[in-house]
Amino acid sequence: MRTWRVLVIDDDKGHRESARDAIVAIRHTGAANGLSVELEDDFDRGEKRIKTERFDIVILDIRKDEDPEHKETVGADLFTRIKGDFFLPVIFYSAVPHHASPHKSLFVAVVDKAEGVNGLKAALGALLDTRLLALQDHLDRTQKELLWSKLPEFITGAGQGGPPTEACGVLARTLARDLRSNEVRKLLGLNETTLHPVECYVVPASAPHPMTGDLYSVSQNNGQSSEYWVVLNPACDLVETEGRPPKIVSVLMAKCNNASDHPELIAWKQKVASNASVDKKAKAEEKATFVLTNREPHSHLLPGFHCVPDLLVSFRDLKLVPYEDLKTDHWKRIASIDSPFAESLNSRFVQYFGRIGVPDIDLTVVKSRLQPQPVPGP
Repeated sequence: MRTWRVLVIDDDKGHRESARDAIVAIRHTGAANGLSVELEDDFDRGEKRIKTERFDIVILDIRKDEDPEHKETVGADLFTRIKGDFFLPVIFYSAVPHHASPHKSLFVAVVDKAEGVNGLKAALGALLDTRLLALQDHLDRTQKELLWSKLPEFITGAGQGGPPTEACGVLARTLARDLRSNEVRKLLGLNETTLHPVECYVVPASAPHPMTGDLYSVSQNNGQSSEYWVVLNPACDLVETEGRPPKIVSVLMAKCNNASDHPELIAWKQKVASNASVDKKAKAEEKATFVLTNREPHSHLLPGFHCVPDLLVSFRDLKLVPYEDLKTDHWKRIASIDSPFAESLNSRFVQYFGRIGVPDIDLTVVKSRLQPQPVPGP
Protein backbone atom coordinates (compact mmCIF):
# COMPACT_ATOMS: atom_id res chain seq x y z
CA MET A 1 0.00 0.00 0.00
CA ARG A 2 1.44 3.34 -1.03
CA THR A 3 1.42 6.64 0.85
CA TRP A 4 -1.77 8.59 0.13
CA ARG A 5 -1.29 12.11 -1.25
CA VAL A 6 -3.49 14.84 0.20
CA LEU A 7 -3.79 18.35 -1.29
CA VAL A 8 -5.00 21.16 0.97
CA ILE A 9 -6.36 24.18 -0.90
CA ASP A 10 -6.95 27.18 1.37
CA ASP A 11 -5.99 30.83 0.99
CA ASP A 12 -5.56 31.18 4.76
CA LYS A 13 -2.03 30.23 5.78
CA GLY A 14 -2.93 29.39 9.38
CA HIS A 15 -5.69 27.00 8.37
CA ARG A 16 -3.51 25.38 5.68
CA GLU A 17 -0.69 24.65 8.07
CA SER A 18 -2.88 23.51 10.98
CA ALA A 19 -4.68 21.14 8.60
CA ARG A 20 -1.35 19.76 7.39
CA ASP A 21 -0.05 19.23 10.93
CA ALA A 22 -3.24 17.42 11.95
CA ILE A 23 -3.31 15.18 8.89
CA VAL A 24 0.31 13.98 9.05
CA ALA A 25 -0.23 13.04 12.69
CA ILE A 26 -3.11 10.67 11.85
CA ARG A 27 -2.49 6.99 12.46
CA HIS A 28 -5.05 4.78 10.72
CA THR A 29 -5.07 1.22 9.40
CA GLY A 30 -6.48 2.59 6.13
CA ALA A 31 -3.29 4.61 5.70
CA ALA A 32 -0.64 2.13 6.82
CA ASN A 33 2.14 4.07 5.09
CA GLY A 34 0.94 7.43 6.28
CA LEU A 35 -0.39 10.53 4.54
CA SER A 36 1.67 12.95 2.47
CA VAL A 37 0.28 16.50 2.56
CA GLU A 38 0.89 19.31 0.10
CA LEU A 39 -0.40 22.85 0.41
CA GLU A 40 -1.80 25.27 -2.13
CA ASP A 41 -2.97 28.83 -1.42
CA ASP A 42 -4.48 29.55 -4.84
CA PHE A 43 -7.67 27.87 -6.08
CA ASP A 44 -6.74 28.13 -9.77
CA ARG A 45 -3.30 26.59 -9.20
CA GLY A 46 -4.90 23.95 -7.01
CA GLU A 47 -7.30 23.01 -9.79
CA LYS A 48 -4.43 22.77 -12.27
CA ARG A 49 -2.49 20.51 -9.93
CA ILE A 50 -5.50 18.26 -9.39
CA LYS A 51 -5.80 17.81 -13.15
CA THR A 52 -2.10 17.22 -13.82
CA GLU A 53 -0.92 15.36 -10.70
CA ARG A 54 -2.26 12.39 -8.80
CA PHE A 55 -3.86 13.14 -5.46
CA ASP A 56 -5.96 10.75 -3.42
CA ILE A 57 -7.85 13.27 -1.28
CA VAL A 58 -8.47 17.02 -1.51
CA ILE A 59 -9.14 19.23 1.50
CA LEU A 60 -10.98 22.19 0.03
CA ASP A 61 -11.90 25.59 1.42
CA ILE A 62 -15.02 27.26 -0.02
CA ARG A 63 -14.55 30.96 0.52
CA LYS A 64 -11.86 33.00 -1.20
CA ASP A 65 -11.27 35.96 1.08
CA GLU A 66 -9.75 38.26 -1.58
CA ASP A 67 -12.43 37.74 -4.25
CA PRO A 68 -15.48 39.89 -3.41
CA GLU A 69 -17.47 38.66 -6.42
CA HIS A 70 -17.39 34.88 -5.91
CA LYS A 71 -15.69 34.50 -2.54
CA GLU A 72 -18.53 32.50 -1.00
CA THR A 73 -18.65 29.71 -3.59
CA VAL A 74 -15.26 29.47 -5.30
CA GLY A 75 -14.45 26.14 -3.62
CA ALA A 76 -17.87 24.64 -4.37
CA ASP A 77 -17.53 25.78 -7.99
CA LEU A 78 -14.13 24.10 -8.22
CA PHE A 79 -15.63 20.88 -6.85
CA THR A 80 -18.33 20.96 -9.54
CA ARG A 81 -15.66 21.18 -12.22
CA ILE A 82 -13.71 18.31 -10.62
CA LYS A 83 -16.85 16.13 -10.75
CA GLY A 84 -17.14 16.84 -14.46
CA ASP A 85 -13.68 15.37 -15.12
CA PHE A 86 -13.11 12.48 -12.68
CA PHE A 87 -13.81 11.06 -9.23
CA LEU A 88 -11.84 12.29 -6.24
CA PRO A 89 -12.78 12.18 -2.53
CA VAL A 90 -13.12 15.71 -1.13
CA ILE A 91 -13.42 17.14 2.36
CA PHE A 92 -14.79 20.68 2.45
CA TYR A 93 -13.17 22.51 5.36
CA SER A 94 -14.74 25.94 5.57
CA ALA A 95 -16.28 28.64 7.71
CA VAL A 96 -19.28 28.65 5.35
CA PRO A 97 -20.05 24.90 5.18
CA HIS A 98 -23.69 25.44 4.13
CA HIS A 99 -22.50 26.22 0.60
CA ALA A 100 -21.17 22.65 0.29
CA SER A 101 -23.97 20.83 2.13
CA PRO A 102 -25.77 19.79 -1.10
CA HIS A 103 -22.63 17.89 -2.17
CA LYS A 104 -22.32 15.85 1.04
CA SER A 105 -22.09 12.08 0.55
CA LEU A 106 -20.09 9.06 1.68
CA PHE A 107 -17.00 10.32 -0.14
CA VAL A 108 -17.62 14.07 0.17
CA ALA A 109 -17.48 15.37 3.73
CA VAL A 110 -18.31 18.87 4.98
CA VAL A 111 -16.53 20.18 8.08
CA ASP A 112 -17.12 23.54 9.71
CA LYS A 113 -13.87 25.27 10.61
CA ALA A 114 -15.51 26.08 13.94
CA GLU A 115 -15.02 22.37 14.77
CA GLY A 116 -11.28 22.82 14.36
CA VAL A 117 -8.82 20.18 13.23
CA ASN A 118 -10.56 17.51 15.32
CA GLY A 119 -13.56 17.72 13.00
CA LEU A 120 -11.22 17.48 10.01
CA LYS A 121 -9.45 14.44 11.46
CA ALA A 122 -12.77 12.72 12.19
CA ALA A 123 -13.95 13.28 8.58
CA LEU A 124 -10.67 11.99 7.19
CA GLY A 125 -10.82 8.95 9.46
CA ALA A 126 -14.38 8.20 8.28
CA LEU A 127 -13.19 8.39 4.66
CA LEU A 128 -10.30 6.01 5.35
CA ASP A 129 -12.72 3.64 7.10
CA THR A 130 -14.47 3.05 3.76
CA ARG A 131 -11.25 1.41 2.41
CA LEU A 132 -11.88 3.13 -0.93
CA LEU A 133 -8.26 4.20 -1.33
CA ALA A 134 -6.99 0.72 -0.48
CA LEU A 135 -9.35 -0.80 -3.06
CA GLN A 136 -8.24 1.66 -5.75
CA ASP A 137 -4.60 0.90 -4.94
CA HIS A 138 -5.25 -2.85 -5.15
CA LEU A 139 -6.88 -2.46 -8.58
CA ASP A 140 -3.96 -0.37 -9.82
CA ARG A 141 -1.44 -2.97 -8.68
CA THR A 142 -3.49 -5.87 -10.08
CA GLN A 143 -3.90 -4.14 -13.43
CA LYS A 144 -0.17 -3.39 -13.58
CA GLU A 145 0.70 -7.02 -12.83
CA LEU A 146 -1.72 -8.29 -15.46
CA LEU A 147 -0.61 -5.90 -18.20
CA TRP A 148 3.14 -6.19 -17.61
CA SER A 149 3.45 -9.82 -16.56
CA LYS A 150 0.52 -12.18 -17.10
CA LEU A 151 -1.43 -10.90 -20.09
CA PRO A 152 1.51 -10.56 -22.53
CA GLU A 153 2.38 -14.19 -21.86
CA PHE A 154 -1.22 -15.26 -22.50
CA ILE A 155 -1.58 -13.22 -25.69
CA THR A 156 1.73 -14.45 -27.07
CA GLY A 157 0.92 -18.07 -26.34
CA ALA A 158 -2.80 -18.24 -26.98
CA GLY A 159 -3.95 -15.12 -28.75
CA GLN A 160 -2.42 -15.50 -32.20
CA GLY A 161 -4.80 -14.33 -34.88
CA GLY A 162 -7.36 -13.00 -32.40
CA PRO A 163 -8.96 -9.56 -32.51
CA PRO A 164 -6.89 -6.63 -31.21
CA THR A 165 -9.36 -6.14 -28.36
CA GLU A 166 -8.78 -9.65 -27.02
CA ALA A 167 -6.26 -8.57 -24.39
CA CYS A 168 -8.54 -5.88 -22.97
CA GLY A 169 -11.44 -8.33 -22.94
CA VAL A 170 -9.39 -10.75 -20.86
CA LEU A 171 -8.26 -7.87 -18.62
CA ALA A 172 -11.84 -6.80 -17.92
CA ARG A 173 -12.96 -10.33 -17.05
CA THR A 174 -9.92 -10.98 -14.87
CA LEU A 175 -10.35 -7.74 -12.95
CA ALA A 176 -14.02 -8.58 -12.40
CA ARG A 177 -13.03 -11.98 -11.01
CA ASP A 178 -10.37 -10.37 -8.82
CA LEU A 179 -12.99 -8.12 -7.23
CA ARG A 180 -14.71 -11.26 -5.93
CA SER A 181 -11.53 -12.72 -4.47
CA ASN A 182 -10.86 -13.29 -0.79
CA GLU A 183 -7.89 -10.92 -1.04
CA VAL A 184 -10.25 -8.05 -1.81
CA ARG A 185 -12.73 -9.19 0.84
CA LYS A 186 -9.93 -9.27 3.40
CA LEU A 187 -8.80 -5.83 2.25
CA LEU A 188 -12.29 -4.48 2.89
CA GLY A 189 -12.51 -6.15 6.29
CA LEU A 190 -15.21 -8.62 5.19
CA ASN A 191 -15.59 -12.18 6.43
CA GLU A 192 -13.60 -14.53 4.19
CA THR A 193 -15.84 -17.57 4.72
CA THR A 194 -19.35 -16.07 4.54
CA LEU A 195 -20.75 -13.23 2.45
CA HIS A 196 -21.92 -9.88 3.73
CA PRO A 197 -25.53 -9.31 2.52
CA VAL A 198 -24.53 -6.38 0.30
CA GLU A 199 -22.35 -8.77 -1.74
CA CYS A 200 -25.51 -10.40 -3.08
CA TYR A 201 -26.42 -7.34 -5.13
CA VAL A 202 -25.26 -5.09 -7.94
CA VAL A 203 -26.20 -1.46 -7.30
CA PRO A 204 -27.37 0.22 -9.43
CA ALA A 205 -28.97 -2.47 -11.57
CA SER A 206 -26.49 -3.95 -14.02
CA ALA A 207 -28.44 -3.86 -17.30
CA PRO A 208 -30.27 -1.05 -19.12
CA HIS A 209 -33.41 -3.21 -19.26
CA PRO A 210 -35.17 -5.48 -16.71
CA MET A 211 -33.34 -8.73 -15.95
CA THR A 212 -33.85 -11.85 -13.86
CA GLY A 213 -33.49 -10.99 -10.19
CA ASP A 214 -34.01 -7.25 -10.56
CA LEU A 215 -35.48 -5.83 -7.36
CA TYR A 216 -38.11 -3.09 -7.64
CA SER A 217 -39.84 -0.86 -5.12
CA VAL A 218 -43.35 0.47 -5.67
CA SER A 219 -44.61 3.51 -3.80
CA GLN A 220 -48.02 3.24 -2.16
CA ASN A 221 -50.68 5.92 -2.56
CA ASN A 222 -52.02 5.36 0.96
CA GLY A 223 -48.82 6.53 2.63
CA GLN A 224 -47.71 3.03 3.60
CA SER A 225 -44.13 1.89 3.12
CA SER A 226 -43.03 0.78 -0.34
CA GLU A 227 -43.75 -2.69 -1.66
CA TYR A 228 -40.92 -4.76 -3.10
CA TRP A 229 -41.16 -7.06 -6.12
CA VAL A 230 -38.56 -9.18 -7.92
CA VAL A 231 -38.39 -10.33 -11.56
CA LEU A 232 -38.63 -14.10 -12.10
CA ASN A 233 -38.54 -14.44 -15.91
CA PRO A 234 -35.44 -16.09 -17.40
CA ALA A 235 -32.93 -13.62 -18.80
CA CYS A 236 -33.33 -14.82 -22.40
CA ASP A 237 -36.93 -13.52 -22.43
CA LEU A 238 -35.95 -10.07 -21.24
CA VAL A 239 -33.02 -9.11 -23.46
CA GLU A 240 -33.77 -5.93 -25.39
CA THR A 241 -31.42 -4.55 -28.02
CA GLU A 242 -31.73 -2.02 -30.82
CA GLY A 243 -34.16 -3.43 -33.35
CA ARG A 244 -34.95 -6.45 -31.15
CA PRO A 245 -37.74 -6.15 -28.57
CA PRO A 246 -38.01 -8.58 -25.65
CA LYS A 247 -39.77 -11.88 -26.25
CA ILE A 248 -42.49 -11.13 -23.70
CA VAL A 249 -45.08 -8.40 -23.21
CA SER A 250 -45.52 -8.96 -19.46
CA VAL A 251 -43.03 -9.71 -16.72
CA LEU A 252 -43.64 -12.26 -13.95
CA MET A 253 -43.02 -10.65 -10.56
CA ALA A 254 -43.01 -12.12 -7.06
CA LYS A 255 -43.92 -10.11 -3.98
CA CYS A 256 -41.14 -9.60 -1.43
CA ASN A 257 -42.48 -9.36 2.11
CA ASN A 258 -40.67 -7.95 5.12
CA ALA A 259 -38.96 -10.91 6.77
CA SER A 260 -39.78 -9.58 10.23
CA ASP A 261 -43.49 -10.18 9.48
CA HIS A 262 -43.07 -13.95 8.95
CA PRO A 263 -44.89 -15.91 11.67
CA GLU A 264 -41.87 -18.04 12.57
CA LEU A 265 -39.64 -14.99 12.91
CA ILE A 266 -42.25 -13.19 15.02
CA ALA A 267 -42.52 -16.27 17.26
CA TRP A 268 -38.72 -16.43 17.57
CA LYS A 269 -38.46 -12.76 18.61
CA GLN A 270 -41.23 -13.21 21.13
CA LYS A 271 -39.61 -16.31 22.61
CA VAL A 272 -36.21 -14.55 22.90
CA ALA A 273 -37.82 -11.63 24.73
CA SER A 274 -39.85 -13.88 27.03
CA ASN A 275 -39.07 -16.03 30.04
CA ALA A 276 -39.41 -19.17 27.97
CA SER A 277 -37.07 -22.06 28.67
CA VAL A 278 -33.77 -22.43 26.84
CA ASP A 279 -35.16 -25.42 24.94
CA LYS A 280 -38.19 -23.47 23.71
CA LYS A 281 -36.04 -20.53 22.62
CA ALA A 282 -33.71 -22.93 20.78
CA LYS A 283 -36.68 -24.58 19.06
CA ALA A 284 -38.02 -21.18 17.96
CA GLU A 285 -34.60 -20.20 16.62
CA GLU A 286 -34.38 -23.50 14.74
CA LYS A 287 -37.70 -22.76 13.00
CA ALA A 288 -36.58 -19.23 12.14
CA THR A 289 -33.32 -20.56 10.74
CA PHE A 290 -35.32 -23.05 8.65
CA VAL A 291 -36.99 -20.07 6.95
CA LEU A 292 -33.87 -17.90 6.63
CA THR A 293 -31.81 -20.71 5.05
CA ASN A 294 -34.36 -21.20 2.26
CA ARG A 295 -35.65 -24.56 3.40
CA GLU A 296 -39.23 -23.35 3.33
CA PRO A 297 -40.30 -24.34 -0.22
CA HIS A 298 -42.43 -21.30 -1.03
CA SER A 299 -40.14 -18.48 0.17
CA HIS A 300 -36.64 -17.21 -0.56
CA LEU A 301 -34.52 -14.85 1.52
CA LEU A 302 -33.19 -11.59 0.09
CA PRO A 303 -30.94 -10.17 2.84
CA GLY A 304 -31.35 -6.46 3.49
CA PHE A 305 -28.89 -3.77 2.45
CA HIS A 306 -28.75 0.02 2.81
CA CYS A 307 -32.38 1.18 3.04
CA VAL A 308 -33.89 -2.15 1.97
CA PRO A 309 -35.12 -4.42 4.78
CA ASP A 310 -34.58 -8.16 4.95
CA LEU A 311 -37.11 -9.62 2.52
CA LEU A 312 -38.71 -12.98 1.85
CA VAL A 313 -39.77 -13.60 -1.74
CA SER A 314 -43.16 -15.29 -1.84
CA PHE A 315 -43.61 -17.82 -4.65
CA ARG A 316 -47.31 -17.80 -3.73
CA ASP A 317 -47.85 -14.08 -4.40
CA LEU A 318 -47.25 -13.48 -8.11
CA LYS A 319 -48.46 -11.02 -10.71
CA LEU A 320 -47.85 -10.10 -14.34
CA VAL A 321 -46.69 -6.54 -15.02
CA PRO A 322 -46.60 -5.09 -18.55
CA TYR A 323 -42.97 -4.87 -19.62
CA GLU A 324 -43.26 -1.19 -20.53
CA ASP A 325 -44.73 -0.35 -17.11
CA LEU A 326 -41.42 -1.28 -15.47
CA LYS A 327 -39.86 1.68 -17.28
CA THR A 328 -42.22 4.18 -15.66
CA ASP A 329 -41.58 6.16 -12.49
CA HIS A 330 -44.09 4.02 -10.61
CA TRP A 331 -41.61 1.12 -10.62
CA LYS A 332 -38.20 2.00 -9.21
CA ARG A 333 -35.44 -0.53 -9.96
CA ILE A 334 -33.11 -0.40 -6.98
CA ALA A 335 -30.72 -3.31 -7.53
CA SER A 336 -29.93 -6.50 -9.41
CA ILE A 337 -29.43 -9.72 -7.50
CA ASP A 338 -25.93 -10.86 -8.43
CA SER A 339 -24.86 -14.25 -9.76
CA PRO A 340 -25.23 -17.00 -8.56
CA PHE A 341 -27.96 -15.72 -6.23
CA ALA A 342 -30.31 -14.68 -9.05
CA GLU A 343 -29.96 -18.12 -10.63
CA SER A 344 -30.61 -19.74 -7.25
CA LEU A 345 -33.81 -17.72 -6.82
CA ASN A 346 -34.98 -18.63 -10.32
CA SER A 347 -34.16 -22.32 -9.84
CA ARG A 348 -36.04 -22.55 -6.54
CA PHE A 349 -39.08 -20.82 -8.07
CA VAL A 350 -39.12 -23.28 -10.98
CA GLN A 351 -38.89 -26.20 -8.58
CA TYR A 352 -41.77 -24.89 -6.48
CA PHE A 353 -43.99 -23.84 -9.37
CA GLY A 354 -43.34 -27.05 -11.30
CA ARG A 355 -44.03 -29.42 -8.45
CA ILE A 356 -46.64 -32.15 -9.03
CA GLY A 357 -49.28 -32.77 -6.42
CA VAL A 358 -50.18 -36.43 -5.78
CA PRO A 359 -52.66 -38.02 -3.36
CA ASP A 360 -51.29 -39.21 -0.05
CA ILE A 361 -50.60 -42.96 0.01
CA ASP A 362 -51.93 -44.98 2.91
CA LEU A 363 -48.73 -46.36 4.38
CA THR A 364 -50.42 -48.69 6.82
CA VAL A 365 -49.99 -51.74 4.55
CA VAL A 366 -46.42 -50.81 3.68
CA LYS A 367 -45.48 -50.35 7.33
CA SER A 368 -47.09 -53.64 8.26
CA ARG A 369 -44.82 -55.40 5.78
CA LEU A 370 -41.69 -53.56 6.90
CA GLN A 371 -42.10 -53.63 10.65
CA PRO A 372 -40.33 -56.42 12.54
CA GLN A 373 -42.37 -59.58 12.90
CA PRO A 374 -42.82 -61.05 16.37
CA VAL A 375 -40.46 -63.89 17.10
CA PRO A 376 -42.37 -67.17 17.66
CA GLY A 377 -42.18 -68.51 21.22
CA PRO A 378 -40.50 -71.82 22.14
